[in-house]
Amino acid sequence: MKKGEKKMKREFLPDVPIVETLRGIMDGNTLYYKLDFDYDIQTIQDLYNDHKEKSKVLLWMSRDCGTWCFRLRDVLLDPTCQRNTWLYYGQDKFDSIQAYMVALKGEKEGVIYGNICRLDYGAYCKHLLTYKVAVAYYRMTYENGEVYASSLPRFFEDNKYGKLLDVSAQPGNPSTLQDNMIHMEASTYGVL
Repeated sequence: MKKGEKKMKREFLPDVPIVETLRGIMDGNTLYYKLDFDYDIQTIQDLYNDHKEKSKVLLWMSRDCGTWCFRLRDVLLDPTCQRNTWLYYGQDKFDSIQAYMVALKGEKEGVIYGNICRLDYGAYCKHLLTYKVAVAYYRMTYENGEVYASSLPRFFEDNKYGKLLDVSAQPGNPSTLQDNMIHMEASTYGVL
């Protein structure tokens, strides 16, 4: 640590109501575009209810002009909009950013609970640069099937398969992605 730098106090909140806790952080830190949080709630609920996804870990940030919430897997995959967005704010010093790793653990009476750990955003961005997994293809999920492509099409409409429900980047090596996700989660609670 350089002379004059303050060491950030580690903030770990175990087994807390996720949405309520993040809303409290957002209300105290985000001044504008608080409606972004509605998208975050949907992302949290979608991941919690995604029975195919084993890792229930998100990265969430509150800044003075809005919030962002991404699945950790999507931030590790390169290139993705999620990774580019998360790392974008690390290019300069943004004192107003509060960043967190959120691990969804369970549900009690309709409320999603889990662990929330505050991140040193600048240090975490630098750490993320060394942990990336190349995107090999994209999976587009439609009402009536899935389509796989090596690059994203210009238009997603496909009358053959119906309405587009989801687009997700997929790694060439899923085990590398899984290893990196495990490392990032473990290092958050111990190193960063």
